[in-house]
Amino acid sequence: MEGVLAVGGGFATIMFVVWALLHSILRWREITRDTRIMTQLAAQVRSGEEVATFLESPSAHALFDRTVDRRTLVLERMLRALQSGVVLVVMGIAIFVIRTQFTDDEALAALVFGTLSLALGAAFLLAGGLTYVLSLRWGLLKES
Repeated sequence: MEGVLAVGGGFATIMFVVWALLHSILRWREITRDTRIMTQLAAQVRSGEEVATFLESPSAHALFDRTVDRRTLVLERMLRALQSGVVLVVMGIAIFVIRTQFTDDEALAALVFGTLSLALGAAFLLAGGLTYVLSLRWGLLKES
């Protein structure tokens, strides 16, 4: 049984590292693209009056609204918390179900890990729900 747990833990660790690496690469590409756009915009501006005129234009408002969309940021964080919460709760339940197949010491370890998984999952679900309620109250989720 220890071999199965070791293989499962190793697989989970490798998957987390792969996910973190891919997430970092995608985020780096997004930041690079935004930086390139801003650099090109800065190269086109020659005086303070041109900057003021550009910033007041509808195209500048559309560009900055796309760059910093508070609604999308709030929804992404909320969904990420809810996804993590669901995965951890399901994992905790699965650990509790398979706990009956273990010996005394292994069953105790499974109980600890299952409880931690359920607690973290419930915390993520609560955080996602609280984010939603507060975002509604603060007006962050209103349609523009």
